Amino acid sequence: MSSEGHGGRTREDDYPEINISRIRIGGDVGGLIVVIGTTVCLLIGLPTARAFMGEALAGGVVVAAALAWWHQRRRRNDADEITGLDIGRR
Repeated sequence: MSSEGHGGRTREDDYPEINISRIRIGGDVGGLIVVIGTTVCLLIGLPTARAFMGEALAGGVVVAAALAWWHQRRRRNDADEITGLDIGRR
């Protein structure tokens, strides 16, 4: 939707907006603060979503634990195949 206007200006120049997809949030402490702040704001503003958020948190913990277990087991089996030892298998 950027039609050329007068003098090389585009339509976006006349109506500046914040594009949320252009805002970068890193995977560091700042990103964690944004996630926690957003979650708290949603819990305060949408009390009916509290049960869903609790269930989503519980599900996320279960999935994270399963992935951590799977990666740890896979790493051990890969190391056994490389070394030819049978340490990690039962």
